[in-house]
Amino acid sequence: MNNQDLLATLNDEQRAAVCSQGTHLLVIAGPGTGKTRVLVSRIFHLLNEGTRPEGILAVTFTNKAASEIKERLSRLGLDRLPFVGTFHSWAYSLVLNSTKKRPYVMGEDEQRQLLREALEAAGIKGRDKGLKDRLLLLKQQYKPKIDEAEGELLALWESYHALLSEYDVMDYDDLIIRAVEIVEKNGSGYLSYVLVDEFQDVSQLQFHLVRLLARSSLITAIGDANQAIYGFRGASPRFMERFRNELGPVETVRLSKAYRCPQRILDAASSFIGEDSGLVSQKGTGEGIVYKCFENEEREAAWIAGQIDRLVGGTSFESLNAATGAADAQRSLSDVCILYRARFMSEPLVSALLRQGIPFHTPFRQRRKVSRLFFAIRHLAALLEGRTEDFHIKMLGIKKKEAVFLINQLKEAIEQGSLQDEFLKQLEARLNISVGDQEKQKLREIIGLLRSKAPLSLIFKEEQDELDFSVEAVTLMTLHASKGLEFPIVFLCGLDQDVLPWKDSDLDEERRLFYVGLTRSAEHLFLTSSKRRKIYGRRVETGPSAFLTKINDYLHKDQQKANRKKPSLKKKQKSLF
Repeated sequence: MNNQDLLATLNDEQRAAVCSQGTHLLVIAGPGTGKTRVLVSRIFHLLNEGTRPEGILAVTFTNKAASEIKERLSRLGLDRLPFVGTFHSWAYSLVLNSTKKRPYVMGEDEQRQLLREALEAAGIKGRDKGLKDRLLLLKQQYKPKIDEAEGELLALWESYHALLSEYDVMDYDDLIIRAVEIVEKNGSGYLSYVLVDEFQDVSQLQFHLVRLLARSSLITAIGDANQAIYGFRGASPRFMERFRNELGPVETVRLSKAYRCPQRILDAASSFIGEDSGLVSQKGTGEGIVYKCFENEEREAAWIAGQIDRLVGGTSFESLNAATGAADAQRSLSDVCILYRARFMSEPLVSALLRQGIPFHTPFRQRRKVSRLFFAIRHLAALLEGRTEDFHIKMLGIKKKEAVFLINQLKEAIEQGSLQDEFLKQLEARLNISVGDQEKQKLREIIGLLRSKAPLSLIFKEEQDELDFSVEAVTLMTLHASKGLEFPIVFLCGLDQDVLPWKDSDLDEERRLFYVGLTRSAEHLFLTSSKRRKIYGRRVETGPSAFLTKINDYLHKDQQKANRKKPSLKKKQKSLF
C-alpha cells in the first residue's frame, strides 16, 4: 500500500493527526476511535516522507500493543521498522548499549520480597504496606525528596537501595532513571519523532523523560484522560494537560468517531463520567446493557458460565435474555471476556467454568503454581548467566547444590528443546509443585524465550503480555489489565459496594476504571453484582455498587431466576487453566 492509499482509508480527524507536521501533537483518542490505526499510519506516513526508521521511536505500554503495531507496519510492506516497544524495553536497550552489561531487572514479585527484606534490615517491624507504597510512588518521581522528619520512610529508602546495589539488580523505575541520565548526558538528537501511546498513563519520571526527548524531537502524545487508571504507579491524567501547556506549541486533534462500542454503551459511559464525550458510534444504537444481582458470588459465577455455555452452544441471544437481541451466528469462546476488579474474584468464576466444561485462560500470575515456576525459571536463568548467587538462591528458596543441578538442567533444556520436559519434571519435584499439560506448554514457551536473552521480567511485565489471544478460550482478567482491549461480549462482574469502587481508593480513578470496563464491549455488555461476597477469605455484606445508579437509565434489569442444573449444549472441552 502506498501513502495516498493509506490516507484515503482514514476519516478526516485521523488524517489530520497522521499528517500533522512541524509541531508537537496531542491526539485525544477515546475508546474505539482508532488510536492504534493513527499511530501505525503516522509512522508509515513519516517513513514515506523520508524519515529514517532510526529517527522514529514509538512507545506504548504493553508488549502486546507493541507487537500489534509492528505486525500492522509489516503488513503495509515495510522491511525496516523503527523501534516499537514499551518505555522499559527502550530504556533497557539504552542501558545495555551504555554499559555493555546486561542488567538484571526484577519483576514486581521480586521487588515485594526485597522490600520485606529492606524493612527488616531497617529495623521496621511488621508489614507496613503503606510505607512500601509511598516508597514506590517516590520512585516514580524525578529526583524525589524525603523529609528528614519521615525517619522510617528514609530508613526504608536507604535500606532498599543498599540491597539493590549489593545484589546488583534493578527495578523497573531504575531503568527509567538510567534512561533519563543517559539522555541528559548524551542527548537524543538521532530521534526526529517520538510517538507515545496511552499518554494518560505516564508517570512523573516518564513525563520528564518525554520532556528531555522533546528538546530535539517532535512528540506525538496519544491518550484519553478518562482512561487514566494507574495512579498507584504514579500516573495522572494531568500530564496530558501539562503536555499541552509546557511543550508548546502543541497541535491538538480530537478523534470523535468511535468504531468499537454501540452508541448506548458510549452514552452510558459518558453519563457516568458526567460529561459529553462527543463520541459518535459508527455501529448504531446497540442493545440494552443487561444487569443482574445475585445472592452471592457463587450464583453470580454459575449464571455467567451458563450464559457463555448457551452462547457458544449455538442458541440465540434471545434465549439468553430478551433484551439482548438475537445473534444469527454461533459465538466463539474467544469473543467472550470476564472482567473483575481484583484477582481474588476469579476463583468462583474459575470453578464455575470448570464445572461447565468451558475452556478459559487467565494471566499466569493469577495461577500460583505457574507463577512460582516462572519465578524460579527467571532466577535459574540469571544464575546460568553467572550473576550474584546470594540474591537469586535466596529468592529460589532451595539449597545451592539443588540450584546447581537445576541450572545445568535448564542449560540443556535451552539448548535442546527435547529436554524441556525433563527439566520441568525436576523443577516440579524440587519445588513440590505439579501443573497440568496446558500449563507445561506455557512454561516450555518461556524456556524457549531464554534464547533471545531478553529479560523475562520485561517480556511479561503486564498481565496482557501473559495471554495468547489466538487461543480459543474465554478470557478472564482484571479491569486494569483490560485497557486497550476489546471483545464482542463482556461480562463485568462484582459491581458491589466497596469492591468497585474499591474501599478507601481514589474515587475519581475508580470512576475511570469503571469507564474503561464499560467501553471494552464491542457488542453486548452484562453487568453483575452480589448481595454478599467473600473478600480475602471473609464473608461480607456488599450489595450493588453506587456506580450503577449513575447509569440506571441504560440498564435492562432482570430478576435472578432459580439456578437449575441444565445439560451442556456442547461437548465438554478441557480447560486451559
